[in-house]
Amino acid sequence: MENSTTPAGWKQFLFRHMLTILLILLSLGIFLWGWFSLRSQKAQFLKEKTTMIDSYEARIDTVQLEGMELTSKVLSWAVRSEVSRQNNEQVNQFFLQFIQEANVSKAQYVDAETGVILLSTDKKDEGTSLLNTLLLTSGKQVVEQDSLRWRIATPVMGLNQKLGVLIVESPRNVQSE
Repeated sequence: MENSTTPAGWKQFLFRHMLTILLILLSLGIFLWGWFSLRSQKAQFLKEKTTMIDSYEARIDTVQLEGMELTSKVLSWAVRSEVSRQNNEQVNQFFLQFIQEANVSKAQYVDAETGVILLSTDKKDEGTSLLNTLLLTSGKQVVEQDSLRWRIATPVMGLNQKLGVLIVESPRNVQSE
């Protein structure tokens, strides 16, 4: 009988256990293929998840902004009726009730001719000039946005002239994972 350390002994060992060795190599190959396949699928899943989250957040932002635009327009109608009656105290009450909503951080009424903030939920702003003239000069609703907030400027129209501009600030919802 030959010693297993000699080349002939190895050949005889390999020949006797050929099926076992092939099954071990096949099992190892299947394991490696499955592992690489799983890693690839995981990377694809994370990419699709990120795309879906971004798409969802963009849709949510759009819906919230449209809601805020409509709400600002309706509030501007209420402000118009009270400003035409020179009832600034009632406008202040509207503003105080309005900022208690979760999506509103500030409301201001700006004189259209002078650009001076006449009424604001932040009283230190009253009497100061609005620096952004784009919000004052537009005859239609304007939305200004950055990564943290929206500013929606809605003109308050009288019968034949612009009385002022209603500016509503709303924080953008920042989604965290």
